Amino acid sequence: MFSGDPENEGTAVYSAEEVGLAEQETVEPRGFTVERAAEVIRNLPPEVPHSSAVRIVRGTLEAAGIDVADLATSTRARESKLNSEIELSQGRIQELNDNTEEVIRSYELEIRKAREARDLGISEEERKISEARVGLEDVEKVRDFFALSEGEHATTGELPGEDDTQVIERTDEDDTEILRRPGPLSEGYLGENRDR
Repeated sequence: MFSGDPENEGTAVYSAEEVGLAEQETVEPRGFTVERAAEVIRNLPPEVPHSSAVRIVRGTLEAAGIDVADLATSTRARESKLNSEIELSQGRIQELNDNTEEVIRSYELEIRKAREARDLGISEEERKISEARVGLEDVEKVRDFFALSEGEHATTGELPGEDDTQVIERTDEDDTEILRRPGPLSEGYLGENRDR
């Protein structure tokens, strides 16, 4: 093929292979697609001026029975299809993002609830620990006050399954007598009053 650069007076010769057109493409004009046209354009030698490249490719397409106007229609249809695919994919991406965010929000709510339940449980157990420590302090006070050691037990003995209440037995006899004034129902009350 011959191509001339209007700005340069020289003439350059390019083969069909150099331009990127294979014989098969010229034999099967109906199989020529937008993608093939783009491939042909990409395979043009970089030193070929644009205007010359357009003339070469246009002439080759016409020689193969391919109307450039049909190619223009094909590019519009392909562009519309590709734009639809892009919009569909973008819609799916948005849906995936929305669904994922919804799942994440749901998990975050569950995590928050679990943390609140944990904190509430820990707070309750810490309250019980605090009360038990106060109880231990009371135990120590009683032991210190009565000079009891941890091993001393002045109890009647603990039976399994009974509560932890300890009964302190009397260890020495008390000689204290309770003196009461006799009341109206006491023995000898009437007699004593009669004597008066």
